Amino acid sequence: MKRFTNHSEPWGEFVDVKQWQPIKNPQKYADKELFIGSVTDPYQPLEQMQGSGCKINGEKSEFFPEKLRKNELLTSLDKEREYPLIFYYLPLVFQKKSFGYAALVYNFPQCYDISLRDFIKTAVNSLEFLRMKNDIHYLSQCQRESSLYDALTGFYNLKEFREIVLTSGKNDAVNLLAVNFSFADDREYVFGETYRSDIIVSAAAAIKKICVNHEVCCRTDNGFIIMHGGGYFPDKLKAAMQCETAGKFTERQVVISYADIENAAAKNAVGDVLSGAEEESILTVQNAERRKNLPHYDMLLSLKNEIMISPHKVCDIESVSRRFCISEGYFRTIYKNCFGISYVNDCINARLSLAKYLLCTSSMSIYAIAMKCGYADEKYFSRQFKENAGCSPLKYRNN
Repeated sequence: MKRFTNHSEPWGEFVDVKQWQPIKNPQKYADKELFIGSVTDPYQPLEQMQGSGCKINGEKSEFFPEKLRKNELLTSLDKEREYPLIFYYLPLVFQKKSFGYAALVYNFPQCYDISLRDFIKTAVNSLEFLRMKNDIHYLSQCQRESSLYDALTGFYNLKEFREIVLTSGKNDAVNLLAVNFSFADDREYVFGETYRSDIIVSAAAAIKKICVNHEVCCRTDNGFIIMHGGGYFPDKLKAAMQCETAGKFTERQVVISYADIENAAAKNAVGDVLSGAEEESILTVQNAERRKNLPHYDMLLSLKNEIMISPHKVCDIESVSRRFCISEGYFRTIYKNCFGISYVNDCINARLSLAKYLLCTSSMSIYAIAMKCGYADEKYFSRQFKENAGCSPLKYRNN
C-alpha cells in the first residue's frame, strides 16, 4: 500500500487511517450485492448499509469456504460456472517434510486472519503425528517380521521353524531335507559384496520354484531346511539346485551337500537333520579339497562347469580329448579319479537333471523337454529317464 500513499518513510513506520464519508442515500443500492474485495474494504462503515435493501456478501454462510472432496479439486478448476471462484493453495510443511497442500475455495474475495494460520498449523501437526504413528507401527511390524522370517530369503528363522515342525508332527512323522553350503572362497566384488548373498538368493529362488505343495522352508546359518511331503521332492530339489546354483557357481566358491530324513519324530527331527547335514558337509568339503591337489584340476573343473551350464551341448570323449591334447583313455581315468564318476555318466546326469527341473517348473511337453536336453529320440529319453529316476517323466511331473 506504500506506493499509493506517497510516504517516504520505511515500511512499518507510518500508519494511514482511511476515513469514509457518510453514505447519504444507502437506499439506492437496493436489490444489489456488495462485495468485500480488498484489504481496506472491511473498514467501510457497513452498519450504514443496514436496512438499505442491498445484499452484503458475507453476512451469513458466504463467508465460509466451499468444501470440496479430494477427487473434485482438479475438476473444479476446469468446470464451467456463471460466477468466479478463488482457489487458494497453502503448502503444508513440517520442518523439511512436505505433506502437500491445503486447498481453500471461495466464491468471493476475502482476506485471511489468524484463524487460518492456526488451522494450517493444526493440520500440519496432525499430519506429522499420523506420520510418526505410521512409522512406529511399520517399525514394530518389521521387528516382528525379522524375528519370524529371514530378511534375505523370506523363509522362516530356525526358532520359528522348530515350533512349526513340533506342531505339525504331533500326530504324524515329518520329512526334512537339509541343504548345507560350505563357502570355500571369500573373495569380494568391487562394491564389497561377497558371493555368499548371491548364492543364497539363487538357492532360495530354486527352492521356491520347487515348493508348490505347502512345503515349509527355513533359513539356517549354513543353508536351508525344508519340511516336505516325501515322494520325489528331494530329487526334484537337488535337480533344481544343480541347475540354478551349481551351474552358476563352481566348487571353488561353494560346496553343496544334502541330508534327508523321512518319517522322523518331530521332537528331534530338526537337530538330527542339522547334524546329518554337517557330517555330510565335512565329507563333501574333504573330497573337494582332495581334488584341488590333482593334476589337470582346473581344466577338469572348467569342463564340468560347462556341462552343468549347457548339458545339451556337451561334446563326445574324442572331441574333448583332442581339445586338451590327451588320449581318450587318460582323459577317462583322470576325470573319474577327480569327480568319482565317468565323463559319459556325468553328462547323462546333467541332462537328466535339466529334464527334471523343466518337468517341475514348466509346462513343456515331454518331446520338447527331450529336445531341450539334447535328445533326438523321445523314446530313448524316456527310457534313460526311467532308469535314472525310477519312473516315467509324466509320473515324475505329477507326483
